[in-house]
Amino acid sequence: MSQQPKKNPSWVKLRHRIVFAAFYPVVYLLCQLRYGIQVEKHKEKRQWLILFNHQTPFDQFFPCLMFHGPIYFVSTEDIISKGWISRLLVFLVAPIPIKKQMTDLRAVRNILQVAREGGSIGIAPEGNRTYSGRTCDINPAIAKLAKKIGLPVALVRFEGGYGVHPRWSDVRRKADRFPPMEARVAEIIEPEELKELSDEGLMGRIRRALYQDDYELVQETGQQYYSPKSAEYVERALYVCPSCGLTTFQSDGNTFLCDGCQGEWEMMPDLSIRPMNEYQTQGFISMGDWFDYQQDYIRGLDLHRLPARALYEDKAALYRVNLYKNKELLAEETVVRLFRDRITVDDDVFTFSELEAVSVLGRNKLNLYIDKEVYQVVGDERFNALKYVNFYYRFKNMEKGVMNEQFLGL
Repeated sequence: MSQQPKKNPSWVKLRHRIVFAAFYPVVYLLCQLRYGIQVEKHKEKRQWLILFNHQTPFDQFFPCLMFHGPIYFVSTEDIISKGWISRLLVFLVAPIPIKKQMTDLRAVRNILQVAREGGSIGIAPEGNRTYSGRTCDINPAIAKLAKKIGLPVALVRFEGGYGVHPRWSDVRRKADRFPPMEARVAEIIEPEELKELSDEGLMGRIRRALYQDDYELVQETGQQYYSPKSAEYVERALYVCPSCGLTTFQSDGNTFLCDGCQGEWEMMPDLSIRPMNEYQTQGFISMGDWFDYQQDYIRGLDLHRLPARALYEDKAALYRVNLYKNKELLAEETVVRLFRDRITVDDDVFTFSELEAVSVLGRNKLNLYIDKEVYQVVGDERFNALKYVNFYYRFKNMEKGVMNEQFLGL
């Protein structure tokens, strides 16, 4: 007698609804204490696909304050690879793990399973938290996925999150007006509309609804964000100077300095950047402008013409990530070097040609995907993981002959 194939165990469970209801007051209090966020509640009890822009480490909590019932969030595999903490997290809220910057068919299958079982799904389609206050690139694959899921789509926009807590910073800034941050439903797209929209048409609506520039918000509202350390650790995000190109920066308090030309800038409460040297003729109004310049600079680089020597060198710890299980420390201190065509970690060489993906996580973590292995480089407090990601994608674009490709990993 032939055996029947086993069904996948259910993803959506009663305990998730109980946890959601029990912890709602705690989540609400934490969100208010840390971000003072004002949310627009959507009381309609429906199953949703919730797409939101990504500004803060708490973004996954905000939709829980806006919509009824538990939400199953698509989360980077890093969250599910932390041993017993991850096992507890999976038991309580069952996030849907996905390999960052890679096509993950397993994640797609799990998303569809949650939808079939009646669960609401939350996705940050940028796949990355903004470094600049402007919404990052959104992968067009999200349109095809939304149409395949077939649920009503709630497009949720967060405003002010970068102003309160930039990704590259360790501190939260105080706002002079309430609320310092808001979350609103920018648009709802019904399943009937999804069927009629082309993929391009749907992507246009998603991008428009989720686009946010906190610098523009400040200019419109007059909101100010104050901190005695408003520039501290900006070197996690910046590595290109308008005067001297590829460089390194040092930050202290509200100012930061280029190690190359000694240019100095100050972060202002209105999120603008003020040059402090009289000789400086080039500058940027906001972090968004500087970040866009940096991306364009890398897009214009012919990597083959760069020196063969190491362009950057950092000290970091090295881990092997046992996906969905734990992390194994391989070396507490290594020397990580960025070359025009490879990354080295001590004597180990990861050529850009053989790497499947490179991604930045959090503030100072770098994941390297090669074959079935995932290695994680964890730098010190001033480590800039972003430059490794940008150089990798610039190389891959050149390798494919797509010289003007915009995507550089964010």
